[in-house]
Amino acid sequence: MKKQKFDEAQFWLILMTVLPVVILMNLGNELSESGGQRALYAGVFGGLGGLLGFATNHFTKDKSRFIKIVATVIIVVICGAIFTIISDGL
Repeated sequence: MKKQKFDEAQFWLILMTVLPVVILMNLGNELSESGGQRALYAGVFGGLGGLLGFATNHFTKDKSRFIKIVATVIIVVICGAIFTIISDGL
């Protein structure tokens, strides 16, 4: 079996998708006390984070590394702001 090389495109896809998912899925803990609702909120917000990250990766896949870094920082800031606004608003 031949070992496949981990390329830069895979790295950016994973980075841009996983960070928003991890940040936003923690909203389940903030929004609910019950285990079932907590999992539901984590799934919904994590899915939205995944869509946001995947869309960002799609629009920046042919751009320079600098643009990808800036886009990743912007998604993390947006997800952090969403988390802060929703958790403080309750």
